[in-house]
This record gives sequence, structure tokens and C-alpha cells, in this order.
Amino acid sequence: MEKIKETDLDIEKLLMNSLRAANALGRFLYQIDNGIRQWVMNNQESIRKFIILADNIKESLDYAEKARKKMIEAGFVAGDYSFSFLDIMELGQYSQEEYENAVYTKSIEEKAEKDLLELMQKRPILSKRCMLVQQAIELHRKREFAGAVVLTLSQIEGLFNDLLIEKGYAEINENGEIMANKSVLLGIKKKLEHMKKMEKGKEEIVDVLISNAFIENQTPEGFNNFRNSILHGSNIEFANMGVSTKVILWLYAVVYNYCLFGKTEITKSA
Repeated sequence: MEKIKETDLDIEKLLMNSLRAANALGRFLYQIDNGIRQWVMNNQESIRKFIILADNIKESLDYAEKARKKMIEAGFVAGDYSFSFLDIMELGQYSQEEYENAVYTKSIEEKAEKDLLELMQKRPILSKRCMLVQQAIELHRKREFAGAVVLTLSQIEGLFNDLLIEKGYAEINENGEIMANKSVLLGIKKKLEHMKKMEKGKEEIVDVLISNAFIENQTPEGFNNFRNSILHGSNIEFANMGVSTKVILWLYAVVYNYCLFGKTEITKSA
């Protein structure tokens, strides 16, 4: 009788182990298949909705872009920071006549105010402004637009002052003026330009504040003129819902962008 070689036994053992593994894999795949079938049976409605969403995703994205464009054209550029994607989508359904009132209604929601104040309270230098910001929002909510606009504008510039001081880019002189390199930084434009000069790696955030978050997409010079005309008394037509809503939304934009500059990174929630 011919002696069985040791290598033959190794091959036979390998084949048996492979067969066992294949059987185990087959059982595993069978269980997975049954599991998938069961999952599909239990989630038919969710799957149906997902298929509908997938079919309409391009249409939805097109609508979202149109809704955002409508918001920007209406002068509410800072809504990008105040409103969620779904908020902007919802606002897109309103007609041009209804739009301003719809944005105003969104701007006075208590959750938005709560989120903003909580964000400010996380930063000591911002927390001291919470009471004034809260009063500005409350005036806006009560439709006392003259008080809301004046108080909000003062706090927007104050936030830039705080940021420059916190970062060590400027200091307050004995007259309460913001100084940098022995020069007084008058107006938001000079403050933003100085901030951009001092920041390295975050210049794009300053660009957002300069070009995209300004009311009605104004230039810094335009915003300075707008602010000064109100606070110096020459503009007597600012006390309306549209202007008040725009400055409130810009306040939100400034706070959210402010947090991107700080020593401790804080990002806005969706």
C-alpha cells in the first residue's frame, strides 16, 4: 500500500477548512439576506420617501438656490447666518409682498434669540453685552423699530471694538476711543481694515463681514454713511420693519463671525 504523503494531508485539511468556511459564509449571507428583507419590509415608507427625495434632489437644490437668491435680493444677506437651510427654503415660498413680513417673523423667534445669547455668554467679553442685545431684540419684537435700530447699530460697532481689544489689535484711550498704532480707528470701515491687516489665515472671514454681511450688500463706506445718518439725526425714515430686521440679522452675522476669530474656536450650530 502506498504511503500517504504529509503534503497530501495538508491539502486535504486545507480543503476541509475551506469548505467549512464556505458553509459558514453561506449561512452568514443567508442571515444577512433575511435581515435585509426584513428591514426592507419594516421600512417601506421610509424607503419610499427616500426614493422620492432622490428623484427630486436636483429640483430641491434648484429651489433652495432660488430661495437664497430671493433673500439676498430682498436685502437680507445676513440671513445666511441667522437662518437654517430649511428656514431659507421655507421663506422662499412667500411672494415679494409677503417676504419682508415673513423674514421679520423669523427674526423674532425666541429660539434664535436664545441660541444667540447662549453663544455670547460663552465669551466673557461678549457676555457683558447680552442685556443690551436682548433689549434690542425685544424692541424689535415689540415693533418699536426706532429704538431697536439705534440700539442694535451701537452694539454692532461695539462688538468690533471688543474683538479688536480681545485680540490685542487695539486699545481704548482715556476718551473711550479705539486706538491702534497711535491712531484713532473711526468707523466700522477702518476697524475692519485694521482687523484684516492684523489677521493671518483668517482674512476671508473679514472679507465676509466687509462684503457679504452688510445691510443690502453695502460697502463699508455705505454702511458708515447709513449708520451716521441715523445716529446723527439726519435720517428720519429708518424706523420701519425692513431696516430693523436687516440690522438685527446683521447683529447675528457679526456675533457668529466674531466667534470664528476668537482665541477659543466656537462654531455656529445648524
